[in-house]
Amino acid sequence: MYNSMPRLKRRETWKRRSGLDTWFGRPKKAGGGIDRGYDTVPRTELRPDDEEPATEYTAKIDALDDDQLERRFEEMLTDMNIGEKKKEPLRKYSRDQKKKMLVAYKFVNAQEGRSKFEKPADYVSYLNQPELSVGKLHSCLENLRISLTNNPLSWIEEFGTKGIESLLTTLNVCYTNDSRYDRVQYECIRCLSAILNNTVGIRAVFDCREALPVLARSLDARKPHCALEAAKVLAAICLIPNGHEKVLEAITMAGESSRRPRLLPIIEGLSPKAPESLKNGCMQLMNAIITEPEELEFRMHLRSEFMRTGLYDLMDSLQAGAEDGGRLIQMNVFDTHAAADQEEFLAKFDDVRVDFHDVNECFELVKNLVVETPAEPYLLSILQHLLFIRDDELIRPAYYKLIEECVTQIVLHKNGYDPDFRLTQRFNIDVQPLIEGLIEKSRAEEERKVEELKSKLEAAIAARQEAEARVAHLEQRLKTAPSGPGGVTQGNIAAIAKVIGSPGGPPPPPPPPMPGQRGCPSSTPHAGCCGPSPSSHARRTAAPSHAGGTQASAASRDAIRSKNASTGYTSSWSEA
Repeated sequence: MYNSMPRLKRRETWKRRSGLDTWFGRPKKAGGGIDRGYDTVPRTELRPDDEEPATEYTAKIDALDDDQLERRFEEMLTDMNIGEKKKEPLRKYSRDQKKKMLVAYKFVNAQEGRSKFEKPADYVSYLNQPELSVGKLHSCLENLRISLTNNPLSWIEEFGTKGIESLLTTLNVCYTNDSRYDRVQYECIRCLSAILNNTVGIRAVFDCREALPVLARSLDARKPHCALEAAKVLAAICLIPNGHEKVLEAITMAGESSRRPRLLPIIEGLSPKAPESLKNGCMQLMNAIITEPEELEFRMHLRSEFMRTGLYDLMDSLQAGAEDGGRLIQMNVFDTHAAADQEEFLAKFDDVRVDFHDVNECFELVKNLVVETPAEPYLLSILQHLLFIRDDELIRPAYYKLIEECVTQIVLHKNGYDPDFRLTQRFNIDVQPLIEGLIEKSRAEEERKVEELKSKLEAAIAARQEAEARVAHLEQRLKTAPSGPGGVTQGNIAAIAKVIGSPGGPPPPPPPPMPGQRGCPSSTPHAGCCGPSPSSHARRTAAPSHAGGTQASAASRDAIRSKNASTGYTSSWSEA
């Protein structure tokens, strides 16, 4: 699991003289001892008074039966932190070879060099001393790293939580000091890497809540060597069960403490100015963070968070420089997983027959997704807030456009702040370009309406002027035309007068009596019914003396009859 972690160089390992050299390596040179610049003593060889205990232990090993010998041998291999592939050939050794290995392993650990740092407690005590110089801290950490690498798991278990806390304290000191402590910080990270190289150390680090957040603070592109080691360790931890969650938590806590986006240190390690080795390490960490989760939505969430934090702007430069080597491999991993997740996301909706361009179907789909879930009241609240948008043909579309942009940035993480739902801080949503666009659109719409109103006003003014001209023309005609009674001209009056005749003519005769009416029912005789009156008799007798009187009366009757016919009025008199 930790194959990607840096391996110790041979020159950095302690030179041990023991019988294990014949089994695990080349013969060691004579001599020994450690000279790290502080109180050390050379390692001692087995003294003559130790031969008796060695003889007794050898006798005990010889007395073991096969099952007991195999059990002790497996315990030795486990304590040496040997992988399964290396264990297989050792298990095939004969009984005598296994006994010799057990005896040699026993006295190698018992007769390790007598130095100032012999036990884990010695390192812990020394690291906790105040006001240690940078050189002493660095030398102590170098020896500690070698001890953590070469000693059995029991030694690491004894180092335990107290030793890890001492390392974290030293690491925090490095964060608050100048560049002289960079090499101390580097060795602290390598010590943590050595601890995490086995199951015992992993449990110890996971039990210490502050370990990974403090380590995540070393993701600083200004210190490439420290950032690279930290990225390698965190990437390896992502592959451990429950490790991915702890790494994300550590990165988040480190981002909160620095008040920066949590993924920004990784993105800064991918910048064009960063060393190639750091780019590869940060790409490895990024891929480990993105590809480890099982949930598709979470993977896409993390990938989009990386993209909007700054990876989108760096993709071209990263792909241009990834011609070969580790970066090309990491870029291929990133692209392959991104394409696979996109296909899986689209496949989720293959069986859903929904027209995504239809408002009703989309709303029903969203409602069905959240109904009877904790998200339902929030959808209802959103809809209720939308009802408060002012009903205006210009304002309402602008509101919806602004809301759509905010939702896009929050859900798709295009240009906004990625939501960390455990925090209460506000989202940083970039809506300024959208607002400027809406303002320009509103201005253009207002100008269009003003031009339209101007055109209508000009047309109305022209129509009014035309109407006023017609009125003036008609008034002029009325003033110049001769007028008569009822608005009739003099020529018409003359024609009518000619037809009607003079006004002094006799009136028309009365109508004849009704059939069967021969006399007047009244006791007093009336003219026209009881007999001719004197005046009427006089008129009849005088009628022939008027020239043309008979013809005028006939014409008058014809005119009256014609008028009655045109109005639909008839009378017995006119008929007579």
